Amino acid sequence: MSCNSRANHRSFQTSHVILNIVNACSLISFFHYFDCQVEVSITYSRPLLKSYFKVTGDIQSFGLPSLNSQKPTRGKDLWKHSCFEVFLFDENSNRYTEFNFSPNAQWDFFSFENYRQSGASPIVQPEALRCEAFSTIKSFELSYEISWPLHQSTLAAPTVILEDLSLNKQDFYALAHAAPKADFHLRSAYTQNSLIYLKA
Repeated sequence: MSCNSRANHRSFQTSHVILNIVNACSLISFFHYFDCQVEVSITYSRPLLKSYFKVTGDIQSFGLPSLNSQKPTRGKDLWKHSCFEVFLFDENSNRYTEFNFSPNAQWDFFSFENYRQSGASPIVQPEALRCEAFSTIKSFELSYEISWPLHQSTLAAPTVILEDLSLNKQDFYALAHAAPKADFHLRSAYTQNSLIYLKA
């Protein structure tokens, strides 16, 4: 499903609050290990980057918590377990930024000059303002608010890693995948129309 925010898309609904947001979309599983669906919405209104994720289905083995709204703290190696992510690709260069959001209210970010090539840390550091998680037997919802002024329009690629703790397996969810492996950093894996356009 195309997620380009230049067009209108269906609203993103959660089980405890309705968010009237366009550019909501479904992510595609790479391995198809799990019986669940992943929806996401990314919005930007300077300087706030807001990310909303919803996982629906058989989620009991993922160990996803339910949290009250709180200020997140920085963490390390969050991608090694269930992790909710946003890649922000510069529209006119090879630079990009990766945000990692843990369901346990930890977050991290990385700057890249080119494909998997670490870049200089930005002068203005992003700040995580709020994290909220809500879970039921069949659904898990996570939202993060990041304060970070974008200096140019950006193409966003939300991704999710889900880890089944009982099976010791991970699956990878993205707007698109490039065979033979899941690689969220590979910009060419996404079509221009599938990425979410964020206007600076």
